[in-house]
Amino acid sequence: MFQSETLLSRPKQMLAADLGGDTVLYHHAAGKYLKLDPVGARIWQLCADPISFQDLLAHLISEFEVEPELCSAQVTEFLLDLQRRRLLVVQNG
Repeated sequence: MFQSETLLSRPKQMLAADLGGDTVLYHHAAGKYLKLDPVGARIWQLCADPISFQDLLAHLISEFEVEPELCSAQVTEFLLDLQRRRLLVVQNG
């Protein structure tokens, strides 16, 4: 689980490409690819610079008009998947 102050950012070794509305990530060191849908791509954009979990949720709730509890649950699941794949840098605040 992520705390409000947890900082999230992209690994420096990542390559990303926009393919017609989808974003494809490649982590050379891990040898992993991942295709993101538009919401995942927006999360990826927001993590370009370190962002707190709380601020990330605030952006997404505002942009996508989603219930806070649903947003938190779904974003947490997505971020945990990125973290397991070594496609996300997590720093506890």
